[in-house]
Amino acid sequence: MLITPNRLTYLRFLFSVIAIYCLLQTQITYRWIAIFMLILSGLTDYWDGLLARKTGLITTIGKILDPIADKVLVLGAMITYSIIGLYSLLWVIPILIREVLITIIRIVLLKKGVVVQAEKSGKLKMIFQLASIYSSFVYLMARDYQGNAFFFWFEVYAPILNVIQYFFLFAALLWTLYSGVEFFRNNKKVLSG
Repeated sequence: MLITPNRLTYLRFLFSVIAIYCLLQTQITYRWIAIFMLILSGLTDYWDGLLARKTGLITTIGKILDPIADKVLVLGAMITYSIIGLYSLLWVIPILIREVLITIIRIVLLKKGVVVQAEKSGKLKMIFQLASIYSSFVYLMARDYQGNAFFFWFEVYAPILNVIQYFFLFAALLWTLYSGVEFFRNNKKVLSG
């Protein structure tokens, strides 16, 4: 089989790293490459899970790498946005702590043969995180390319786009923290055993 869930996960790592590099560049061409890579990363996240369930190709390495690839995508983009001044790193630190802590716990449990299924709130968290990343990109374009004839309408709506960016960032932060609390609440027995 040419396309496997694990190969899609490897592609997500690659797309995420390319996106981060391109976001750090100021040329408009790099920024377009960045959003294309971010969209592909989000699609591979959906596609690899769908393919794994449909074909039954669920592997231990996939269970470990898939959530790590998600974290590289989300945290990489959010930290990069902080570096280039879209918002403070203080928004990202709670998300970073939750994501790293729960990923480490899942990996440790997986090595013990315990699989902790993703909660519905965790899936919603990922949706809000991706919405935050994409809305921040739109605001970034409005901020950095004012005066560009192609982006004239971005300039007009830049204040609104900034509010939208913070709305999704706040929603991502809340859902990330909520899903973290739910993870510990729903897995008390497994974690204490």
